[in-house]
Amino acid sequence: RSPSMTGQDEYSFRHILMRDVAYGQIPRAERAALHEEIARWIEALAADNEDVVGILAHHYDSALELRISLGEHRPDLQSQALRFTLAAADRAARLDVRSSLELYDRAGDLTTDEVQRAGIFAEMARHEADMGMLEAAHSHFRQAEKIFTRSGLTARRAEVLATHSRASWIEGDRPSSDEHLRLAMEAINGLDDGPEVALVLRQYANNLFIEGNWEEAAEIGERALAVSRRFSSPSDIGMALRTLGSALSYGPDQARGIEMITEAYRIGKDLGDMSFGYAANNLHAFLQVMEGPEAAIAVIEPAVEFLELRGQEASLEFTRSSRVESLLWLGRWDEAESELTYIIDHDLARGGTQIVTMARNLLMPIHLYRGRYQQAYALVGPTLERAREIRDPQVVLPALSAAIPVAARSGHPDEARALIAELESLAGEGSSPTMLATTLLPGIDSIIDLGRPALERMAAVSERRFALCDRSLDAVLGAIDQAHGRYHDAVERLAGAVAGFEDLKAPVQAHQCRILEARSLIQLGEVDQALHLLETAEGFFLPIGGRFFLDAIEAIRSEVAA
Repeated sequence: RSPSMTGQDEYSFRHILMRDVAYGQIPRAERAALHEEIARWIEALAADNEDVVGILAHHYDSALELRISLGEHRPDLQSQALRFTLAAADRAARLDVRSSLELYDRAGDLTTDEVQRAGIFAEMARHEADMGMLEAAHSHFRQAEKIFTRSGLTARRAEVLATHSRASWIEGDRPSSDEHLRLAMEAINGLDDGPEVALVLRQYANNLFIEGNWEEAAEIGERALAVSRRFSSPSDIGMALRTLGSALSYGPDQARGIEMITEAYRIGKDLGDMSFGYAANNLHAFLQVMEGPEAAIAVIEPAVEFLELRGQEASLEFTRSSRVESLLWLGRWDEAESELTYIIDHDLARGGTQIVTMARNLLMPIHLYRGRYQQAYALVGPTLERAREIRDPQVVLPALSAAIPVAARSGHPDEARALIAELESLAGEGSSPTMLATTLLPGIDSIIDLGRPALERMAAVSERRFALCDRSLDAVLGAIDQAHGRYHDAVERLAGAVAGFEDLKAPVQAHQCRILEARSLIQLGEVDQALHLLETAEGFFLPIGGRFFLDAIEAIRSEVAA
């Protein structure tokens, strides 16, 4: 067969049973000697080739086990087996995370150094969290923290606590996540800068960003990046760029922020490690509202493919959900619904994390748009209950803005009013009113009469940062003008929104604005122009099953006919 080592001949057995029988006939002492001899020969020939570390780990570990079974004590073999098993685990973690866990577990058995074992537990826990194996991750994080605490290694303990915070966040356990991070920040107080301090600062800045404290997130993020550049790996520098860039993108340094996230994306893609997925999610989110869903989907799809190959299932599902949001705005609802069903079923089978709620936030509007009002409403109660438990603005605010039009259209106006009030009370926590306009727009028909004063108040304090959100705000303001009978103003705003959405290649929003604009045109006597807009919108929504919008079109035509 083709040799695994350049310049060497290599042979294989025709059948695995023949190989096993032949192997079993070699006496154990001779087998141990052969494993050791082969390992040392390969190491001498290819010591710098990381592609052979798995082979070396196998041979040194097999030799060690056989020597132990013969009653021999060989610390030299144990040292080599540990060295190459760890190297093989680190290599596997970059290629296929699941296969690395068994190697890390074996390395933990091989080491006699408690601190080294704690480091192995921490590395396992980090990968288990990315795979959604949260029970195992929590156990290994706790074991690592206990050892580092007992050993007086404060910086290492802080690093574990910060990483554990993220695992609890994935699970949707906000109180535990906040407590882990609080203890981590407390632990680094007074410590000299180093890679552990950089990681803790980065995680803290990320949490501030999620909560909507963008200025403070940028301040902490600047320090995290500076420390990372001095002490951390290229991957960690990329993660720091992503965090700081995201915070800056909400302020006057938006261009610098996007440039940083783009750099983080390039670093992660070149390295082929976990930082790629994280950077892709953030870059996707900003491109979606700045350049539109087509530009956003172009950066998220390579990350989805990468995470599928790596086996990082929890990270993959977050990234898939990001992709679904683009599909939703492009009108590719069959793909979106299929993907969401898979994400929800797959995550629930693993015990369920906050990704289920995030996916349901996207599934609700799909049911609504397709006229499945009761199916959409059936999701409102459990989704909002879990979102409030999670207490993450990235989850709560989209849940509320998705639930409001569903409750209104399903015959629950009082509930819709209460949800509008709750949304207004939370606006600004992790999302500006302008961002909320984007999620409220598709259901604006159903909620304008129920919550117009709240919408007007939110619109009045909105800042303009992102093109797609700004066009959504224009559309909401146009709907408000329409409700007040200011039809000329409404047409002007809505026609501008249509043009803006067309430029951004966001057809769902563009065609919904055409329907809204048609209402005002009819009031102004421009019936033919209104009917033309309705016909255009119908041509888009009919093939994709947009019953919600088709019902609105039919209602307007009936008014005209009457």
